[in-house]
Amino acid sequence: MRCDGCANWITAVRTAYDDGSTVTNREAPEGAGDCRHLRISTAPDFGCAAFAPGDDHVLVERKAGAPWQHFVMIDCPNCRGKGSDGGACHRCAGTGKVRLYDDGHVGEEQTRMHPKEREAAQAPPEVDPGTILAPLPKDSPAVVAES
Repeated sequence: MRCDGCANWITAVRTAYDDGSTVTNREAPEGAGDCRHLRISTAPDFGCAAFAPGDDHVLVERKAGAPWQHFVMIDCPNCRGKGSDGGACHRCAGTGKVRLYDDGHVGEEQTRMHPKEREAAQAPPEVDPGTILAPLPKDSPAVVAES
């Protein structure tokens, strides 16, 4: 049986997030796919004894939140993971490691904040129009009702 009809043949790996965004983690070259059983790249007309019927060749992983909320630690691209005594490398603060976020952003260890996280922290809070911004007088019906 041909690989292009096999469930083990994967042409792309993607991550879907709760915020509706999708990140493609890996994509096979045109006219090829990765066999999860043999662990090799194959052409669509290749066939093997591990055939499993299936026509969905895109593997989708689901994650909560948004891509900028997920990361892995990698070697610092500035000092190549060597770090330094006294924190001379400003990106990794001397640790040799930095955050690689799912959206592709390479972080820094000084603040450990993604730019979108920094934007959210600086944005004025949204106030519900029904929120009382000034204290109520003690004899107010709203205060009495809560007591």
